[in-house]
Amino acid sequence: MVKVNVPKNSRHVRYCAEPSGDFDFDHRMVKYHLVFVNDSKGIRRNLGLIVENINEVSSGVNVNERLKGKVKNSDLQFLFVTLETPLNLEVLRLENLEVKLIKDSELYEREYTKIEDYVSRLYEE
Repeated sequence: MVKVNVPKNSRHVRYCAEPSGDFDFDHRMVKYHLVFVNDSKGIRRNLGLIVENINEVSSGVNVNERLKGKVKNSDLQFLFVTLETPLNLEVLRLENLEVKLIKDSELYEREYTKIEDYVSRLYEE
C-alpha cells in the first residue's frame, strides 16, 4: 500500500494511468483510475471539470463509475471512476482541482484481485 502525507479522511484525488489495450482510430486508449474523496458536491464538481477538460479537445470520454462509499471515521465520501480516453494526463488538468493530488502506483487493474478491493480497503476499513 502507498504511504502518503495526505490523511485518508481529507479531501483529495488519488490517481493512476495505465494502457487500456484498446484503440480509438489509430490512438492507444489510456485508463485513468481516479478516486475522489470529498463531499458529494465536491466529487461531482471535480469529476465534471475533468470531463469538461477532456471534451474541450476530444469527442468524448468513457466514464465508468466503479465504486462509491463513505470514508470510515469521516463525513466525506469517495467515488472511484475509470476514464478511458486517448489523451495524455496533462489534458485532464488535475492540478487545477482545488484538492490535494496523490499519484498512487497501486491503483491499477490486477489479474487475481479486483482494483475495487484495493480502493475499499483504503477507505472503508
